[in-house]
Amino acid sequence: MPLLIPFAEVQELTPAELEPFKDALLAHLRTRGAQVRQRVDSHLHVTRGERVPGYRFSLEVLSETRTGQLERVTKPLTPELAATIPPGPPPEPPKGPTDVWSYPSESRDDFKPHAEAYFVPGSFQAEDCRECFQRGEMGCKTCFGKGEEACTTCLGGGAQPCFYCKGLEKVHCIKCSGEGRITAGGVGGHSTRCDACNGSGRFPCTHCQGGRLTCPQCQGGGKGVCHVCQGKGTALCSACAGHKKVAFGQAFRSDFRPVKLEGHALVTPAPREALDMAMSKTVPVGTINLPAGEPLDKQVAAAAFPPSIKAAFVELAERLKSKMPLGARGVKYRLEVEEGSVVRVSGYCAGQEFSYWLQPGDPAVVAEKDPILSLGDNVAMAAEEAQRAGDWRRAIDLAKETLSYAPENASAQFILSEWRSKVVRETAITAGAAAIALAAANAAWIWGMDRGLHKAGAIFQMAGMQIAAGLLVAAVLLLPLMKLYRAQLRWAVLLGGVLLGLGSTVVATRWVFAWNPIKAADQKSLDRELSDRFKSGAPVLFYEKDLRFLNELKEKYRDSQADLSAVRAAIDRQSDLKAKRDREQADFDARVARVLSGKRPAADRRTQLERAMEEARLGSLDLTRAEEGLTWLREEEVREGLARNARKRRIQVTPEKTTRRPSAFSTKKSTGKSKPAPKTPKKTIPTKKGTQPSTAPAVWW
Repeated sequence: MPLLIPFAEVQELTPAELEPFKDALLAHLRTRGAQVRQRVDSHLHVTRGERVPGYRFSLEVLSETRTGQLERVTKPLTPELAATIPPGPPPEPPKGPTDVWSYPSESRDDFKPHAEAYFVPGSFQAEDCRECFQRGEMGCKTCFGKGEEACTTCLGGGAQPCFYCKGLEKVHCIKCSGEGRITAGGVGGHSTRCDACNGSGRFPCTHCQGGRLTCPQCQGGGKGVCHVCQGKGTALCSACAGHKKVAFGQAFRSDFRPVKLEGHALVTPAPREALDMAMSKTVPVGTINLPAGEPLDKQVAAAAFPPSIKAAFVELAERLKSKMPLGARGVKYRLEVEEGSVVRVSGYCAGQEFSYWLQPGDPAVVAEKDPILSLGDNVAMAAEEAQRAGDWRRAIDLAKETLSYAPENASAQFILSEWRSKVVRETAITAGAAAIALAAANAAWIWGMDRGLHKAGAIFQMAGMQIAAGLLVAAVLLLPLMKLYRAQLRWAVLLGGVLLGLGSTVVATRWVFAWNPIKAADQKSLDRELSDRFKSGAPVLFYEKDLRFLNELKEKYRDSQADLSAVRAAIDRQSDLKAKRDREQADFDARVARVLSGKRPAADRRTQLERAMEEARLGSLDLTRAEEGLTWLREEEVREGLARNARKRRIQVTPEKTTRRPSAFSTKKSTGKSKPAPKTPKKTIPTKKGTQPSTAPAVWW
């Protein structure tokens, strides 16, 4: 059965209705440039205006999916179901393959998801419910038939923690904020005990007893009405739903799912932008319930719709097939239609036909046939011919005119980009070649004529500067060269500008700013070598290796442009230090000679020599002769000790003085006095420097 939907036809506008759209079209075209404005004002003629209706379709489909096999199902026996039970014995279950779509399911009134099991007609019977024993209700399994359950607020306790004291039975003192002390007399840093809470910082809570409050829901009972049976203690039987009987038999299961699709179209072919413009403002037309006995695609194929409307419905039917679940069927169709409109203005301009789409109150304009674009295409063809002939001036002018008509014309854009690429390529190649040539000339000059050690870095720096200067000169010359279409004039300006710019760069760097990279590199290298050798500055003591290093450094940088004043000053300083050291060395050698030739004992002379060597060591003098003399003095000291030991004397024993009586036989009278014993000679033992000589008596064994 074909679809029968009335669609409005295209309505032609009267001259009065067309006038506002004509003014809007002229205002739009005049914004596209001076040339377009001139052509529009003199050649635009509007001949026709049409209001084209457009429609938006919202299709809702309720799909049904069934299980492929029958199964045994038990359901509550409702009065409606009991009326369909046939009298007599229960029928035999169907044998062989069964087509579940051959049995009716249900006629749904809405488009909401739904799932249900449906008995095969004549294949089910009734029996008493065995769950509730025909009572229709059962004891509540939640409250076990008591009709009440534990309170959900206090969980059966009848009380809950106090909101004010949080179950602590005390609240903070408001006056001292729980600190127990307050500021004394308003003076900072001095506090006293709070007189309100007596320094405890807390008050007993007056809202509760023991930190708990009576539950407001159960009033302290701890119980509440069962939410399942509502306090009855019984609930409907889940098997028979209170009907006391159940029906069982063969059934199939159905699943209903909604599917919603949208489509839109104009009654005449038009650009996509015009359709969007028409759908921006729509009004509801009505709702149509489509027949469900035949697939939608067949109904659309038999419908007498305008071609564009029919194409939209065909697309809608194809999309519906992809959205429907596998094996599902559409059991209910509902189509909601909304209508909008758009105005098409047509005519001719400069011999070219045009057609524009407009929406009342919308400044946007959609071009279906644009005469300005046609004019742009004609001018673009002329520009291409001028380009092939080599007349770039005419080609560029025509390309710019084309873009004034059609800003997106690819041919005109290509011509302009080709001209820009040509000029950029010529300028870049010329400037780059000149920069490289000048860099090579500068490199040859630096390598052959300039004095210095570090020429490679200067060559690379000069080459980089020349290339950068070439790019800068090319960038400066690029804009004026774009306007020179004659090849001879363009090349003359290009070569002159490049040579002048690069030559000015060389003159400015070498003679105006006195830039000398070789001198800077040599000076930097010299300073680095000096700082590496003398990390704490110029030496203040003479050192032979330092003087040799400075002379080698002076010889190395003699032919360079580096400033050697610091090196010469250091050499002079080292020379002066060397002369001073030579004088000190001569004085020291003379002092050593005087000590060695002295008449004093060797130990004393050794002490003098060691003291002189300590002083000379601070001045970094040569101690070779002093060390040889010190060795000789030590040997001489040993020889003197041996000589003293050789002059030893015989030991004389002196008896002790005793008092005796003169003997009667003695012939001489004793005077009572004895001669003193001779003194024993003492030996002086040589000691090391800094110790006193020992005067122990010499005992010879």
